[in-house]
Amino acid sequence: MEKQIEKQMNIKSEQVIKPQPVKRVNPFEDITHLDKWLLLVTFALGYLFIQWYLFSGKGIGVTLFTIIFIVSVQGYYYLSKHQQDKMSLFWWLSIAIVGLSFSLYNQQMLLGWKLLFLILAAAYAVTFSNGRLLNKKSSDWLLIDGFNSLLAIPFSNFDAWLGGLFHKVKKETDQAELNEEKKKVKRERYSNILTIGLGLVIGIVLLLMILPLLSAADTGGFKKILSVFSQLDFHFNWSITNQLITAIFALPVMMYFYGLIVGGLKLKSRKGVTEQKMTQTLKNIKVAPYKTLLTLLVMINAVYLVFIVAQVPYYLSAFKGTIPEGYATYANYARNGFFELIRMTVINLLILVTINLVSKTAIKKNKSMVISQIILILINFFFIITALSKMLMYIDAYGMTDKRLLPCLFMLLLLEIMIGLLVRFKKEFSVTRMALITGTCLMVALSLINIDQMILSYNADRYLEESLPTFDTNLLYRADIAGIPVAIEVYEATHSEILKSDLKDYLDSMELDLFNGRYVDWNKRSLESDYRRKEIETFYENR
Repeated sequence: MEKQIEKQMNIKSEQVIKPQPVKRVNPFEDITHLDKWLLLVTFALGYLFIQWYLFSGKGIGVTLFTIIFIVSVQGYYYLSKHQQDKMSLFWWLSIAIVGLSFSLYNQQMLLGWKLLFLILAAAYAVTFSNGRLLNKKSSDWLLIDGFNSLLAIPFSNFDAWLGGLFHKVKKETDQAELNEEKKKVKRERYSNILTIGLGLVIGIVLLLMILPLLSAADTGGFKKILSVFSQLDFHFNWSITNQLITAIFALPVMMYFYGLIVGGLKLKSRKGVTEQKMTQTLKNIKVAPYKTLLTLLVMINAVYLVFIVAQVPYYLSAFKGTIPEGYATYANYARNGFFELIRMTVINLLILVTINLVSKTAIKKNKSMVISQIILILINFFFIITALSKMLMYIDAYGMTDKRLLPCLFMLLLLEIMIGLLVRFKKEFSVTRMALITGTCLMVALSLINIDQMILSYNADRYLEESLPTFDTNLLYRADIAGIPVAIEVYEATHSEILKSDLKDYLDSMELDLFNGRYVDWNKRSLESDYRRKEIETFYENR
């Protein structure tokens, strides 16, 4: 009897211990008909990105791509009834303004920064709207949010486009109750659209192969018909090779966009770096005793203070407008001094961040730590202001360029960060968020100003006032067509034949680009390029 009871107990225990099969979660179970349509939209976006953004990178093409991208994403959110955080609209508005600026000005000096901003801001805005930021808003997690937005989320969902293509849409209970006749009408309608669309695609492909052959065999009559279309001034490049290359490059871009938008919104099981992981990581690295960190700060501050006192004449020369001994030119002194000070400022900022990350105890609870950090921040103030004075001295001696203006703006942003760090000892807020919003507003403001012409006009005015010894014509080529009105102004005012010859060479080059070169394609043109055409035509007519 006891053996039978024991045997039954063993059987029951085996049944309890037996592991249950884990039900696999299908990441594509929430795919809808709207997501299916987005497959086509993202392919179009990928194609236009390569054609108008990557291969061109300027003019109205970038503006149109930006508008289409925003309308597509926002339309998807609207139709899917997805509620966005209101603050995310700030990012979409910033993207729209910067994108619009491509059709207003050429801005060759700022071009790379604007293109980079649009890519980073678009990825960040989509992640923000999808509610996938670690803190649900811009915060001190910026680097992690940026990594998730640009890399982790889109690439972890890189196969989402294929998953959306082959996965069947889940049937809803309402669809089962639909009238069979209505279903049949819908199927016929979609079938007609697809049939006609397929015919158009095949027809276009065949025409692309046939038209070059017809043109080669034409005796003149067919060419007259084609000339009517050429007068529309739309210089499309419809070569088969070009379109195939564009379509091939568009495929990974298409999958990236779909993974970013749909994958980031719906495939929540595929996460990038999460807040829980980062919070645990931060807890694990808080290992440094405050006495160790305090000793480190005191040592660094002491060395900096001794160094500053010993180098006061060197660091303050910029305020006096003089060059210290050992430097032959303003350029040598200003460049070396600037990069030295900026490097030290960035290093000090990293030291402050690291100390706050690894400290076992809260920094604000220890007055000595607070005072030591404030001293280091004030030292940074001194470095930034001194570096700024050096760059201003450089501009005063040699004129303005974008490589001198942008570092000045960067130093002003660093000053704001240092002020924010000081205020944070009294009031808790995100300095990173403040700097991010300020930097974005600065980029938007710069995109609305013809910065290239402004820089050249500053140099031209100073040259004509004889406060600058020379006028740098190389800067005209860097500014591209934005330098045309300034070049004409200096050409008509200067008495230097050598300078006139250089200016004439520049104007000849720009005339060639505007009428027969880079600005012939419609998607590379802007309001500025059309206006510069008229200016340069008037100049040559009056000579």
